[in-house]
Amino acid sequence: MRISGKLASDGLWSLTGSVVSLVAGLAAIRLITRLVSPDAYGAAVLALGVAFLLNGLLIGPFMAVLNRIYFDYRELGLAGWFVRTFRWLCGLAALTTILAYLVVAAVLAHLGEPMYWRVAVPVALLLSAQTYVNALSTYTEAHRLQRRLAMIGVVQKIGVPVFLAALLVASMEATVSVILAQSLALVLVLVLFRAPPIADAPVAAPDSGARRFTTLRHRVLSFGWSLPAGYAVGWVMTTSDRYVIGHFLTVHDVGAYAANYGLWTTPFLVLNGWLEVLTRPIIYQHAARESWRTVRQVIMVRCAAGLGISFLFVGAAWAGYRLLSGWLLSPQYNIGLPIVLVLVAAYGLYVVGNSLIPVFLAAKRPLTVLAAGSVGAAANLTLNILGIPHFGLITAAVTTFIAMLLWCAILAGGASRLLHTLCREETDEPATSALAQPQLTGGIT
Repeated sequence: MRISGKLASDGLWSLTGSVVSLVAGLAAIRLITRLVSPDAYGAAVLALGVAFLLNGLLIGPFMAVLNRIYFDYRELGLAGWFVRTFRWLCGLAALTTILAYLVVAAVLAHLGEPMYWRVAVPVALLLSAQTYVNALSTYTEAHRLQRRLAMIGVVQKIGVPVFLAALLVASMEATVSVILAQSLALVLVLVLFRAPPIADAPVAAPDSGARRFTTLRHRVLSFGWSLPAGYAVGWVMTTSDRYVIGHFLTVHDVGAYAANYGLWTTPFLVLNGWLEVLTRPIIYQHAARESWRTVRQVIMVRCAAGLGISFLFVGAAWAGYRLLSGWLLSPQYNIGLPIVLVLVAAYGLYVVGNSLIPVFLAAKRPLTVLAAGSVGAAANLTLNILGIPHFGLITAAVTTFIAMLLWCAILAGGASRLLHTLCREETDEPATSALAQPQLTGGIT
């Protein structure tokens, strides 16, 4: 397999942005653990967890559909119309999400948990800004403008510790500062960057706007109906442990666990993000052309790269735990090496599993993703409820590993069967078919 100069350049820019983002993320964690107490940080984590759950239920499906279907409309010469239509749909989804958070916060305040209402303003700003930053990143990624995409990520990551330090110096409450710093970093991205010019091609079909919208609605519903449930089970699998810890242990434990979780899994999240932005446009572009052999090739390379680099990260965590934890974490955030090693092993599986998900989204068959997430979520929540009251934080780490292992195994089996079927259909399809596409040569570009 030959890698083109364009792909090599994209990979270099994406890697550069990922490394800088990693450093900035570690700096933010060091700042938080030095200046914010575990109790204040734990409260911020719990509020952000609710916000991210609502974001995944109401905004996440739009982003996932946008990532995949945009390529179909671009092939039809209707990219400009698609972007204009999705702009107001995303705004409506963001507004709905903010209103949903306010309702949840009001109910919790009535039940004696006023913290969620106290941070409602920075959370609302975060939800609205995040929606448009996600759309901006999606269009930039789709056009493979990796230099600009890397700069967007760098500005956002560097902005968080800078704004957080400024807010804490201004004596703003720590919990509010943690959330508001993330919101302001997103706003800064929207101020500094614009989406690439996107217009309809001259060959665009002369369909009416109403007919186009009806077709779009059908595609969104047929492809995206299961995504909110998928985001919900994903949230349970990766985030619900904080709430179980908060219920059976303390908010201090939530803060300590979340800070270590964020620190030691950051390299894996950055690796996954780098592989995602590098390969997803290629996967979806070739899927739109029904070139499934190329899709399989890219998926295999991504899985191998993700697994190999994850092994290196696990070894580095084991060898450098004492040095890194001593430098980046204050003593009150220490939770011990065994918990950390289990978490990093789990996130090696996370990288592999996420390398397989684009197969199902490219083929518009997300049910396997939902099934895998449901199994992982059920295992995570059940084992945490049974184990955390008796064994403490180690239970959360072990159940995360078990959940990730089950999730990854189901995705691997489903992806193997689906790719086998799609590649066989591609082979059996007559060359004279109206849907047949010419074979691309010269390697992956």
